[in-house]
Parts: sequence; structure tokens; C-alpha cells
Amino acid sequence: MENILGQRIKQYRKDSNIKQGELAENLGVGRSTLSQIENGLIPGSLDFLYKLSKVTNKPMTFWIDEKNIEETEIPEMSSLLILADALHEAGVIKKDGRIPEKYRDKFILLLQKELEIRYLEDETS
Repeated sequence: MENILGQRIKQYRKDSNIKQGELAENLGVGRSTLSQIENGLIPGSLDFLYKLSKVTNKPMTFWIDEKNIEETEIPEMSSLLILADALHEAGVIKKDGRIPEKYRDKFILLLQKELEIRYLEDETS
């Protein structure tokens, strides 16, 4: 499979005139880790993609090859944890981990949709 993520990171750095070490620091990873991702030696995790999207202000879909998204390995619970982090940063999930009542129905609906997608994929595999 082609290393779309690595190519796009390299191009982003070139276009933005950002050194590898600077981007790595902004992402909270080592320069060698970023280098390995850029060169296709290791995959970028979902958490890495989330951080990359936040740091660069580009959507996660910009960084991945949509044609091969079904081949992308997502560790168990990663997407749920990323969702939880995003909701916490937006103030939906409070510091104590509680979800205010006005958001609970929406949160449960979103979780239900994610579970339906997950288990529907399992049934069709």
C-alpha cells in the first residue's frame, strides 16, 4: 500500500516551511517517530492522526487515503477515546468525566451509531 500519510506530511512540511523536528515537537512525538511515519516504516495511529489534524488545522480525512480506509487498522477503543477527548476539550465532558444532562441523549445516540457501524462491519466481513 502506498504511503499516503507520509507523503502528505512531507508535502505539508515543505509547503509550510516546517522542519521535521519542529512538527514532531508540536505533535508530542519524537523526530525519529515522525521520520518513520513519513517513510512508511510504521503506521500513524488514530491518536497521531487526531493530533496531526489539530496541529495543522486540517481534517483527519486529508491525511489518509480514503480508498484504503477499510484497510487502516484502528486499535480497539481508540476511536472512542479520541471522541471522548474531543468532547472533553469542547466542554461537553466535564473534568470529573460526567456528561451534562443536556448532552447525554446526543452522546448516547452518537455512541449507538458508532456501535452499529462497528458491528455491521463485523457481520459483513
